[in-house]
Amino acid sequence: MTDRRPPWRSPRSRLGGPPDRVDADVAVVGGGITGLTLALLLAEAGVDVALFERDRLGAGVTGKSTGHLTTLPDLGLARAIGAHGEERAASVVDAMARTVDELERRAAALAPQAFERVDGYLFAEPEGDVEALRGELAAARRLGLPVTEDAPPDLPFEVEAAMRLPGQAKLSPGVWLEALAAAAREAGARLYDHAAVTRVRGKEHVELASGAEVRADRVVLATHTPVGVDPLQTEVAPHRSYVLAFRLASGAPPPALYWDTEEPYHYIRSHDGLVIAGGADHKTGHDDPAEAEARLERWVRARFDVGEIIHRWSSQVYEPVDGLPFIGESLLGRDVWVATGFSGDGLVWGTFAAQVLADRLTGQEHPYARLLDARRVDVKAGTKDFLKENADVAKRFVADRLGALRQGDPESVGPGEGAVLRLGRKLVAVHRDASGALHQREAVCPHLGCVVSWNGVEGSWDCPCHGARYDAQGEVLEGPSTRGLKPREH
Repeated sequence: MTDRRPPWRSPRSRLGGPPDRVDADVAVVGGGITGLTLALLLAEAGVDVALFERDRLGAGVTGKSTGHLTTLPDLGLARAIGAHGEERAASVVDAMARTVDELERRAAALAPQAFERVDGYLFAEPEGDVEALRGELAAARRLGLPVTEDAPPDLPFEVEAAMRLPGQAKLSPGVWLEALAAAAREAGARLYDHAAVTRVRGKEHVELASGAEVRADRVVLATHTPVGVDPLQTEVAPHRSYVLAFRLASGAPPPALYWDTEEPYHYIRSHDGLVIAGGADHKTGHDDPAEAEARLERWVRARFDVGEIIHRWSSQVYEPVDGLPFIGESLLGRDVWVATGFSGDGLVWGTFAAQVLADRLTGQEHPYARLLDARRVDVKAGTKDFLKENADVAKRFVADRLGALRQGDPESVGPGEGAVLRLGRKLVAVHRDASGALHQREAVCPHLGCVVSWNGVEGSWDCPCHGARYDAQGEVLEGPSTRGLKPREH
């Protein structure tokens, strides 16, 4: 049976929840790569830091990452230059390269087996967008990058053209998270898991689901997207991305990093004798996840001699309207800090965000602190996408209430199925589990009132507006919502 988890695992130990009252200089919410790296850096600087994770450390997006470390922004070099200018694009690439270098340095001390340098290849197939590849090659040369036009020697399918960039890397997410957590605790950081934050009130007051209270001078929302209601949620769009890990029936897994020119693009790497291939991205709650996963599998089987698919999973990325992350003080207040909009570069930008935030929270200057400032107002490069994204949110808010929502009896929902039904005046999220028990929740997302949709691949309720996700029984899987779906009122 195919495992619906990645081949790497999150840190296994349960740390335990916090006491009834926690006081700290800095409270970090979120135990992925951003939060754990930040906790380590702050503790090393002598700051009293406490970290709170809803689930297990790394159980969220970081643990589901495919471990690509690239020095090229996800939006592409040509688009970065066109949208932000050559100087700023060069700074973005330099920031990413410095971050990968820092990861290599840290890994050498904490977990050498977690990090490996490899080449990276952008490629176009015969039916692919060769012109886009030529544009990336020209943009890379404008920025002085050491690129060459070389075909990947290890892919078992035909490539029309390719750009090779040395000095990229692979990271083993589970090993790295384990090492970060151990180092942070040794440095003095207090780490708590199964400690869900339900509210951030003002600059000093954090509430947990357990009833515990946290008092801190500053709060960092290292939660992939800010929890609760935050203006930045209008600047980032949630997307699901699908991944397969498989053994080859013949041949060896290709050793480098690879991604193509398709839209959305596909990405490939190897790990412990497996080929890992991802893609088929779509906006959360919009397309059929089963069909998206099937599209990816068809793409893979058309190009590789697949022996056995061992793992299948998906993860969520947030696409920023101007193509670049938002890192720094929240628009809601100077003592709340955020990091979001990492696209497909979360391991790099999460580490970079931790470095920037650690410097700023300890009164130091980071050379690129203003490059991706969360309060930046010059987002003209993303105005069109901003308007499109928020018009889409408004459309879904109305259309899902008036449109083709299924009418019917909850008893018509079969085992393992889920459906949003109109029952009287209410929209109800109905799921029947494998044992036959029926679960009914209000289908309105408590974040900002959009209607959730059933994700049959992962057995979850997904919000199509801002990406909140709930398990089959309606409990929060990932933010921005901090509250589960309400039980149906009969």
